Amino acid sequence: FVCQREKSRVQRDITRQFDAWENNQIPQVALNKNQLNFTDIRFERPQAQIVTVENIGKSLAEYYFASGGAGDGSQEAMPAWLTVEPRTHYIPPGHKIELKITVHVDTKSAARLNMDKAKLSSMLIFRLKCGREGELGKDYYIEINANYLRSVFGCSLAYLVRTPMPVRAVMMGTTRSSTYTKVNPEAVLTLPKELWRLVDFIYRKGIDEEDLFLTSGDYNQIADIRECLDTGRAFRDFSVHSMAEALIQFLVNLSEPIFSTSIVDDLRSDSNINDFCKQALLRLTPIHYNTFIYLISFLREVLKHTKANKLTSTKIVPLFAKCIFHYNPLAVEKLQNMRQKPYMVLNHYLTNQSFVASSS
Repeated sequence: FVCQREKSRVQRDITRQFDAWENNQIPQVALNKNQLNFTDIRFERPQAQIVTVENIGKSLAEYYFASGGAGDGSQEAMPAWLTVEPRTHYIPPGHKIELKITVHVDTKSAARLNMDKAKLSSMLIFRLKCGREGELGKDYYIEINANYLRSVFGCSLAYLVRTPMPVRAVMMGTTRSSTYTKVNPEAVLTLPKELWRLVDFIYRKGIDEEDLFLTSGDYNQIADIRECLDTGRAFRDFSVHSMAEALIQFLVNLSEPIFSTSIVDDLRSDSNINDFCKQALLRLTPIHYNTFIYLISFLREVLKHTKANKLTSTKIVPLFAKCIFHYNPLAVEKLQNMRQKPYMVLNHYLTNQSFVASSS
């Protein structure tokens, strides 16, 4: 009886020691923040914050990010506007790691935000891997919230022509402040006022500038130009190259192309290019037609100043094919043959005299 009692005591001690050892193998961490608030996110102006994670346990901690809310009702691991570095890693006992969490709104994200179809909110799930196979580790939650300052970049032509005021003044989401106003669906501009402002500046101050559109602008100036377009603020004395690059970025970042690629794709090898281009114009909506004709007229005027700006249709067609048709930039760079469909169509609109007569 005594031996049996001693045996039971030893078994209990061993079990307690094993449980204690096993518990020590469970990863444990501490996060210095579980909520991040980002203020005044602007288009293509990323903001980052740091979350420090410390391994307070006695075993190696391995983590990864599990699925969480993306702010638009979907369940994806990370919304497109949010990045975390590093997304998975090992943290030794007693050590710390810094998570860089970045909010970055690009064209795809901006289009949904501008139409109030998404919000900059998400719940990140920081999950530890358990040492025991088949078991899930502990979850830690990091709440992400940010407010987006609406921009003309990422908007559609249809939206812009129905917004006679600066887009930053348009009511967004559930905002009810009297300083905001709603878009008037009945008030339709001929073409986006932002496009007119950009083109007018270039026409007046830099149409003779050598290598116009081919020389890079200043990053900070381009960001300031965007802010002027979004808020309605007057342009200051910007470099014409910065303004030209801002125009290119504005066109490339429209949520839809000015001239649909599906129309260009209908050009056959046996098609009469002049007849095709005339018929193609009839397939554009009035908004897209007005915008396209305005832009082409401006580019034709640019080419009239070739002695000063050294520009030719061969130089600007690849660039503006990307702007107007929204071909993938990498793909466009590979299409150096001017007989490619988008190049042929755009070159015809820019150089053919019969088009001048029919569109004037």
